[in-house]
Amino acid sequence: SNLLHFYGSSNLLHFHEDSNLLYFHGGSNLLHFYGDSDLLHFYEVSWYPFAVICWC
Repeated sequence: SNLLHFYGSSNLLHFHEDSNLLYFHGGSNLLHFYGDSDLLHFYEVSWYPFAVICWC
């Protein structure tokens, strides 16, 4: 698994192993991919400083 960090100001993408999380820094939308389906979910995280994406 990879952890992806997206910095909105610099557009840098950071991949980290041992994680299913995808972070959008400076963004408000959370993108959720379901590993066993083609479903794609968008929603906001108002209580978190950055969005988290999890491959389940």
